[in-house]
Amino acid sequence: MEDTSNLSIYARTLTKRVLFDGTLAVGAVVDRNGSEVALMASKEVIICAGTFQSPQLLMASGIGPHETLKRFNITVVSELEGVGQNLEDHLLFGASYHVTPITHSALSNATFLARAMSEYAKNGTGILSNPGGEVLAWERLNPTAEGLSDYARDAIKSRTPDWPTFEFLMLDAYSGNNQNYITGAPDTPFMYASPAGAILVQQSRGNITISSIDTAVPPVINPNWLTHPADQELSLLAFKRLREMMNTDAMKGVWVEEVLPGLNVSSDEGILDAIRETAIQLFHAACTCKMGKSPESGAVVDARGRVFGTQSLRIVDASVLPFLPPGHPQATVYALAAKIAKDIIDLRG
Repeated sequence: MEDTSNLSIYARTLTKRVLFDGTLAVGAVVDRNGSEVALMASKEVIICAGTFQSPQLLMASGIGPHETLKRFNITVVSELEGVGQNLEDHLLFGASYHVTPITHSALSNATFLARAMSEYAKNGTGILSNPGGEVLAWERLNPTAEGLSDYARDAIKSRTPDWPTFEFLMLDAYSGNNQNYITGAPDTPFMYASPAGAILVQQSRGNITISSIDTAVPPVINPNWLTHPADQELSLLAFKRLREMMNTDAMKGVWVEEVLPGLNVSSDEGILDAIRETAIQLFHAACTCKMGKSPESGAVVDARGRVFGTQSLRIVDASVLPFLPPGHPQATVYALAAKIAKDIIDLRG
């Protein structure tokens, strides 16, 4: 940024609610060191609180589903049933293998870790120069493939013909229950790697709501993963595909044992239970204030990020994506921000 004279950053400051004059956004109330302060807007209020907290802030400010606003006796600015709905994320799951090459599992050894830290500090090289998980692949299933249910076929056909069904990646550590890739591994000197997969045509949808009008209280998040039969079926297929890849000639020579869940877990029910127990979000949460043509369709903002039923209020973050793109959405969010910035410049000159 060449000129920051018009930029003020408030550290350790929490937005409590948007201020309105009728339906016109005029500022925001924030908490600074325990005191509430009103920050007034000269042109617009732009919310960038993210997929979980943008809908929370809207509801705390009087914008959201009728029943939620009524339950907390919040003054209604705009009833929008889509606020907090339509939550999407990519669900990551897989298996963990005892392997022969050195992986990030070695960092659990204090001596190895000290050497790795020294090498990275001196030269910027070594195992710490690679965060891991850089090998990725995508695959699209043919919706006419034999053995697919109508649910799975419809899920695949609900996206464009070039939309992948699965994403695969290799984590060079023990993923286990996905709580800690280094210290969560079994107490052994072995190296581990964890092939993982995610379905990209997910049909399950979660939601966000509030348990308090105070934005310091975390929102209530219901991810609703694997509630749609298509997601269950395709997750099973993705997991089996991972095992197929690990049994290719190229991979059989590098692993000793499938440690988790173990090759004895082979039934569909057993695999699905293992997925449920160990799966984690891929941190691609989006769509809880989705963009669309009208509130009747469940949309919260229009194509320019403007919140329906209000004036001078926009949202610019992953929550406004109308659907979650395949792969990783970071670049898409950058493009969204650039697009909305151009809209504002075109409007105001």
